[in-house]
Amino acid sequence: MTYTYLMDRKLLYLLVLLVLVSVSMSFQQGTSVQEKVSSLMGLPAPDFTMKKVGGGYFKLSEHRGKVVLIDFCTTWCGPCKAAVPYLKKLHEELKDKGLVVVSVFCSQKLSTVESFVKSHGITWTAVADENSVAWSVYHVKGVPTFLVVDREGVVSYIKQGFIAPRGENVWDVEDAVKRALGLPIKERPIMIFTEDREYSFGEEVEIKISVREDVLGRGVTLYVSRDMVSWNVYQQLAPSEKTFTVKVQIPVNLPYRAILVKALAYSYPYSLESNVLCLRIKFPKNKPEIELFQESIEVEVNSVVSIRGVVKNHTLPTVVDISITDPGGSTKTVSVETDYKGFFNYKFVVDKEGTWTAKAVTVSDRWNEEAASKVFIITVVKTRGLGETVSELLSKTSLIAVVAIVILAGVILVVVRAKRRKSLPPPPPGYLPPPPPPENRLRVLSLLRVVLVIIFLASLIYGFEEGYSCTKAFVTILCRACIGLGA
Repeated sequence: MTYTYLMDRKLLYLLVLLVLVSVSMSFQQGTSVQEKVSSLMGLPAPDFTMKKVGGGYFKLSEHRGKVVLIDFCTTWCGPCKAAVPYLKKLHEELKDKGLVVVSVFCSQKLSTVESFVKSHGITWTAVADENSVAWSVYHVKGVPTFLVVDREGVVSYIKQGFIAPRGENVWDVEDAVKRALGLPIKERPIMIFTEDREYSFGEEVEIKISVREDVLGRGVTLYVSRDMVSWNVYQQLAPSEKTFTVKVQIPVNLPYRAILVKALAYSYPYSLESNVLCLRIKFPKNKPEIELFQESIEVEVNSVVSIRGVVKNHTLPTVVDISITDPGGSTKTVSVETDYKGFFNYKFVVDKEGTWTAKAVTVSDRWNEEAASKVFIITVVKTRGLGETVSELLSKTSLIAVVAIVILAGVILVVVRAKRRKSLPPPPPGYLPPPPPPENRLRVLSLLRVVLVIIFLASLIYGFEEGYSCTKAFVTILCRACIGLGA
């Protein structure tokens, strides 16, 4: 077995180990984009204030008592442009009946938005979200995204994406707006109805379906959407009567506040779609409790601080508002999605000396001070010198113990390999050993070994500082060292 083969095999084992660790870490990531998009369903719509095209500001909370259709879009998005005529029609038809339409343009300057509004003949409110503040609060990850906010200020419908309705079909956002306004929706070849109330988890909902004469005998498919984004086949139907009923069961472990139901009959040239039925889900009325894992810490300036906690007595996942106040009294609020167990984590950099405070509250109780968590106090001090840092590291006996174990394991490995080499049988007569690898390669491999050891030891320190596992810290620092990512 040659030296080259041994080194290649070692490097292969190292790469396999890193891949396995990275894969295992990926299962601990946060919830998906679809979960974030639809987590606000049934909750009070987060307020925002933006500059309007034409002057002035738009503040969402000032339109309480009206139905607000929020269109998250950009000037370069094709589907966003295709939706403009439908928004225009909806605005002209319903603006005198209590509808307010606002298009929120992400990461674009007001001058760019003004040009777009003028060229496309937009007559409703348009605002420039230059820093993506509203997009972040509403967890928007795709354009266009439409949200309907009812008269009470609650998000009653969410739709991601736009496909122009064809034939007799109607844009489902139009139905959602008319439902919120209390207006009748347009008659279709297929209509679905149910009792307008809140339903419980696991409950079977009886849905009435009426079909037109030309739909009888056709195959009708019932679809259900649990996340307001994707549709899944629920049941295949073959109606022989114009009116019949089906039952849809509300899932027990559904993390959302509503599910959508629609029916579709295949026809030529366009399929016939029903109206979209929104089944609202009744949530437990227990007062949510938020627990932060730390009450106070002391860190150096420009350190990364993690606010970690858990939400209890609440349907999960949910969204948590974290308010952070710096020493100057300025407060910033960020929204964080919990996982299915209620845990959340938010990191930020403390760039000023003094006392910082942070507290968390669920978005459904953001106006209730009593529902907020205890205040997390962060004392930020100036950067310590090298002597103080070394002294603090030496005081961490657990860190010293881990380093000692690593060194001891390395010594044992060297001794075992030395014994194996001695036990190898002598080479046969006439055996010529392979030529040694080039000197430059030996230097590179030796340097790589030293670098990996240094990175591993640094990852131990980094890991204990941040409270992460050594493996995760090792992978983090190795990636930063290899591809140059910042802290």
